[in-house]
Amino acid sequence: MIVLVTGNLAPDSHVISLKIAEQKERLREYEKTLSFLNTAKYVDKMVFCENSGQISAVEELRKRTEHFSSKLEILSFQGNNKKVLEQGKGYGEGEIIEYALKNSAFLHSEREFIKLTGRITIENLDAIIRKMQPGKMYFNPVKIYGKDHQIDTKFYKVPIECYRQYFSQLYKEVKDAENVFIEHLFWQCIREKKLPCANTPEYPRYRGKSASTGQDYGTNNVKYEIKNIMCKLGIYKNY
Repeated sequence: MIVLVTGNLAPDSHVISLKIAEQKERLREYEKTLSFLNTAKYVDKMVFCENSGQISAVEELRKRTEHFSSKLEILSFQGNNKKVLEQGKGYGEGEIIEYALKNSAFLHSEREFIKLTGRITIENLDAIIRKMQPGKMYFNPVKIYGKDHQIDTKFYKVPIECYRQYFSQLYKEVKDAENVFIEHLFWQCIREKKLPCANTPEYPRYRGKSASTGQDYGTNNVKYEIKNIMCKLGIYKNY
């Protein structure tokens, strides 16, 4: 399975909803994520794509990951910083994925991909990938109660053509300042288009920090086990 890792090695500190902006910390966390993926049994290839265009930071990441460079493709470009500042980090993530799908040699020969936000790891990643079915779309909601409907866009699997048809342009509608996040737009799209989605076979056991809030992604064991059971039953849904 191929994993597309999104990131920004040197973001503008003024981006709306962005707390983790210190370059050395971000570099260290991306290195950790890629090193973790390198050891995953069911990850064959990785694409790391970032939109700062910061050459020195990219070259430093290449040096740190050169021992597994044969299965890692690193892409970097200068994103639309003005739009990211105006609309929020979801805009930047959308343009990263769009750029990767157009320019990645690894993704060119693939029919589907797993998307992973760059500064996190998933302890049970191999168990999840092993149970995933080819060609099937996997999304989890952020939560299944309340009226704030969002898809967890940190981690999902989607066929490439499906992504291009339904999700690829949603980032242009992001308005973080008005609480219209990419997570809301994914949920709305899945709901309105009645897309056939499944929960991940197990709930991801995340490790890492949110760039938006700085808070740890980890959840307590009781909450995790409830979500995990619901994912295994395919009922952790609100779309």
